[in-house]
Amino acid sequence: MITLDNKMELFSKVVLEKVKKEYKEVLKNADEKNEIVRQDKLKQLEEQSLQYVKDVNESAQKDKKRILSKAISQARKNILIKREEIFIELYDMIIEELKKFRMTDEYARFIDGRVKDSIVDLLELKNDLMVICRKNDIELVRKALTDNGVINSNEFIVNEEILGGFILLDRKKGFKINLTLDSILEENKAYIGKLIFDLLEEAGDVNG
Repeated sequence: MITLDNKMELFSKVVLEKVKKEYKEVLKNADEKNEIVRQDKLKQLEEQSLQYVKDVNESAQKDKKRILSKAISQARKNILIKREEIFIELYDMIIEELKKFRMTDEYARFIDGRVKDSIVDLLELKNDLMVICRKNDIELVRKALTDNGVINSNEFIVNEEILGGFILLDRKKGFKINLTLDSILEENKAYIGKLIFDLLEEAGDVNG
């Protein structure tokens, strides 16, 4: 005969087993849920890590390009500075050589040649001419003009800033002919610049 105590004991066992079973189920579900959460977290961390590595690499590449670009820019700037320095140095050397040239017999022939080269324009100047030149060149220029038939009444204006040669002005027509060494030098500036570039290129100082 099953007593009340037996029934209570049996009920307790049944309830306990049920609770234990439900608890195990809860634990199992919790473990599965935790595993899912854990896997999601790991995946998230992995994606973040990959993104971080990607960002670091991209940043490194940008830094590399920036540093390289800065280095190239500085190199080009240095080349331009060097070209300018060489240009000034070479230009000054040419000026010194031209000053020496003024002291030679060849200089008188140069003055005469400049007149001959421009004789067509010079002979059209029927009005009084104003001649601008250095004081030391007045007689050379006067002789060259007279010898070539340009015998208008000429007024000479001294300008010691002229390197050599002379400038002719028709005061009535405002016509001007520049036959100075300065004009020749100015016309050849581009050639001098190219010469310097070629010299630097040969020395390996010019690059892309």
